[in-house]
Amino acid sequence: MKKIDSIEAQHLLRELPYEKWLEIGRMMIPKGIHHARIASLTELEWSIRPTAKTLVLMRFDNLERWLHEAIGDHILADTVLAIRSRNIPYVEQSQAVYDAVSKRVAILRKVAEKEEVYHA
Repeated sequence: MKKIDSIEAQHLLRELPYEKWLEIGRMMIPKGIHHARIASLTELEWSIRPTAKTLVLMRFDNLERWLHEAIGDHILADTVLAIRSRNIPYVEQSQAVYDAVSKRVAILRKVAEKEEVYHA
């Protein structure tokens, strides 16, 4: 296991410059599709959380690439790759990705606040 430090956690939680934002869609019943631009992991977590009236519309390969290249979180990117490699329906993939993002953000927040956390 590798220990993540508070500086790295703060870096991964930072807000990106506009040109590196991730674009996603959200199907909102009955309003239709709304586009959103995501600037950070924290914003991603909030934007993709499942609700009874929304469905996030995104390509998980684009999310994986954004996590690797823009955010620099290779652990979360690899987790998304593992999820999208499974042969499960899109809605289940979306839920699994949300769960992974939510767990990762919670860990990063703890570390950013100087709590010791280890990850694989």
